[in-house]
Amino acid sequence: MACAGRARVGVVGAVGVDNMGKIVFVLGAGFTRAFLPGAPLLTDDYGGADLARRLQGFPHARRILLQEMARHGDGRLNIEHLLTRLDGGMPYDPDREAAAEVALLAAELMQALVRRIEGAKGGTLHRAELMAFARRCLRDRATCVTFNYDDILDRALYEAGGEPVGAPKHRWHPDTGYGFVCPSAAALVHAGAVRTTPAPILLLKLHGSLNWRLKLGAPASSAVDAVVHHEEWSADPPRPHGITPEHVERHLAPGRVIAAPLLTTTAVAERPILGRLWTLAYRALAEAERVVFLGYSLPPADLAAAFLFQEACGDLRPAQLQVVTLAPSEALRCGARAAYRRVFPHLPDAQFVFQDARDWTRTWSGGVL
Repeated sequence: MACAGRARVGVVGAVGVDNMGKIVFVLGAGFTRAFLPGAPLLTDDYGGADLARRLQGFPHARRILLQEMARHGDGRLNIEHLLTRLDGGMPYDPDREAAAEVALLAAELMQALVRRIEGAKGGTLHRAELMAFARRCLRDRATCVTFNYDDILDRALYEAGGEPVGAPKHRWHPDTGYGFVCPSAAALVHAGAVRTTPAPILLLKLHGSLNWRLKLGAPASSAVDAVVHHEEWSADPPRPHGITPEHVERHLAPGRVIAAPLLTTTAVAERPILGRLWTLAYRALAEAERVVFLGYSLPPADLAAAFLFQEACGDLRPAQLQVVTLAPSEALRCGARAAYRRVFPHLPDAQFVFQDARDWTRTWSGGVL
């Protein structure tokens, strides 16, 4: 069936963001990929072939993995689809003595996801354009709601706010910029003031972040006071002589505070801190005068996100919503329209901009809209 309507490709929507008041960005994997080309998408190469070889002695896990790989025919995995199947297992897994294998495969896939993201950070980064976007967000006090785990935007906001031209009120810091007080992990081993001044904007990471860690011994439920930020780009207080990053690491639990990319809210519901961030995201979206979905595909099966946007943005006029996504073929553009119209039935073609997120932000950051 042909897709009705043809939105302009590579053209900014008719209603300028500058004229629409308070703006909220919803960022997806396409946003990170635009600035960090090596970053993975939900359907990508996560080393499935190598993992299948290592799972020779685990027939149930290997069969599930190979079936997912066969769905795409090129070795790629839809990690969201696969982890949703693995999360908690299926009712028949225990009877097939597959529960332990299912848990093993889930842990391996999460590690593969982290490796892909961390590995991408060593590659090309379009830093100048990302910094320009961060500066404009700080200037316009634009809230960012993201489903991404990486910390490239976090770093850009931190560095943009610390530039000589930045006034203190425009400075973003990970201690307060995530919507909750999140001290540096360095504070676990030496004295240092925790910033409590409210950040100029919030970066709401609904699925957690690779630079969020739990204090050693803290429950996995991620209580607010158990989460610290740990990264190389933020300036910790001067360490006393002899205190090294290794000393800090000894006080942290293994792993990162992230929720697996699932098509249900299970992983989020298990972590109260993430539930709090969803509440803040709802509030920001409900108060927005303009919402731009930037590099976010809104998967039809992601019912939790669909409910969030439908309920929080339901009072916005279609002209106050804009979708910016890279869709090089008409079939992909039809799919994007259909996905968003399940949530926003009356969203017109003019509000879809089929363009790379970096190209769109280059125009917005320059204030040309």
